[in-house]
Amino acid sequence: MTTATKTRHDIAARFGLSVDAVFVPFSRRPNADGWRSLNWLVTVFHNEREVLNTAYSQGVGHAPAHRLGKKTFGADLDDAVASELETGRCSKPSASAGFIVTRHAVPPPSADDVLYSLVSDADVLEYSRYEDWAPEAGLDPDSRKGEAVYRECLRHSLALRHALGDIRLGELREAFIDY
Repeated sequence: MTTATKTRHDIAARFGLSVDAVFVPFSRRPNADGWRSLNWLVTVFHNEREVLNTAYSQGVGHAPAHRLGKKTFGADLDDAVASELETGRCSKPSASAGFIVTRHAVPPPSADDVLYSLVSDADVLEYSRYEDWAPEAGLDPDSRKGEAVYRECLRHSLALRHALGDIRLGELREAFIDY
């Protein structure tokens, strides 16, 4: 464990933060955008009290079968990955069937990954209007979809700030700068 990782864990523990993730099948994911992904409903807790819950996605590269690659699965790789994205269960190569679905659950995102995403979005608190924030986030200031993203980031950031306070949220943001 690196010093930075230990520091992030120490800060999260000191602040009483924990994260829970529940798998969501690809076919039932919110905000369907066409990109294949592992999908989760994550809940952030502060001293065992729910602070917020939101959808969280990981790119297809996080699917265990994808990490093993074509050398392991051959032509069945795409099917194995699709199965993992839909079932939340790891695929295992099989000589007779191409692949089989195991009882092993796909690993959920780490608390660090989830917290990093949330505190990265917390810069939204520095902007009083969507039109000011949009260029910094690489979004079109005239986009209704972009404004919905802004409002969701704002909702998450305000929930974290309400739970932690400005000083602790700042410390958490600082801990994740080089994540």
